[in-house]
Amino acid sequence: MMVDNLTQHVLLRMNARRIPQEAFDIALQYGRKIYAQNSLYFFLGRKELQRISWLAPDDREHFEGITIVCDPKHAVVLTCFKNKNFTRRIRGRK
Repeated sequence: MMVDNLTQHVLLRMNARRIPQEAFDIALQYGRKIYAQNSLYFFLGRKELQRISWLAPDDREHFEGITIVCDPKHAVVLTCFKNKNFTRRIRGRK
C-alpha cells in the first residue's frame, strides 16, 4: 500500500508515541497485514522483525509492536500505535 502524504492526526500520534518515520515505513513494507473490523492493520511483530537482517538489534526491540491502521477502501492511514499484544486482542473479537 502506497501512502504519499500523512494526515495531521497520524503525524501527531507518531510524535506523541515516539514512533520514528523509519519504523512507520518498515511497518508498511514488512508488517503483517491483518484485515479486521473494516480496517487494514500493518503489525510489526517479533517474527517480522527477525526477517529484516539489516536492522540493528536495538531498533528491533524498539519497533516491536508498532501497528498502523488504514482504511483499505481509500488507502488512507487513520492512526498508529504500539502494542506488542495487539494481534491477540484483534483476533479474539468476533
